[in-house]
Amino acid sequence: GVEASGEHFQFCKQHFRDNGLNPEEHCLLNAVVGAEDGVARFPKLIDPSNHYGANAVFGEQKENQDLGFERWEEIRSISIKTLLKDVDRVDILHCDIQGAETSVLTAAMPTLDAKCRRMVIGTHSRLIDGEILHMFADSGWILEYEQPAKIHQRLDCALETVIDGEQVWRNPRLAPYS
Repeated sequence: GVEASGEHFQFCKQHFRDNGLNPEEHCLLNAVVGAEDGVARFPKLIDPSNHYGANAVFGEQKENQDLGFERWEEIRSISIKTLLKDVDRVDILHCDIQGAETSVLTAAMPTLDAKCRRMVIGTHSRLIDGEILHMFADSGWILEYEQPAKIHQRLDCALETVIDGEQVWRNPRLAPYS
């Protein structure tokens, strides 16, 4: 499990303990998933119990001040290729990375093709919906479920995603159980 928010990372560890699992016996990382290994910037959440959906900023990208985040911190960015380097097979990989799906999954596609049986992907715009649809279909994956992001137009005419999309993909190259 990978979680960028330090506070939400503590929630993950508590969730493990609440369910009789020792978080120290599992791979939980306080990091972001990026297209490559390195460093990203992530907002310090003012009220972590009431805020989800913050996104990392990579490279020369600028932080979006419109989101109301006042403080940012550097955090480790780790690629899917690195995350899965010591893993032979992944039955299901859930990917909800708040807008970086296209760059991260493009970089990871050879690894996903070779190791991952099924993907559940949260999408955060109609553009990302379409990019992921074409990327996985072009790579030979089978679409099992798709719900596009829901868009709302504000009074100032700007478009915003109000409900994230979701796609579920099956990799036919990997038998269900081997």
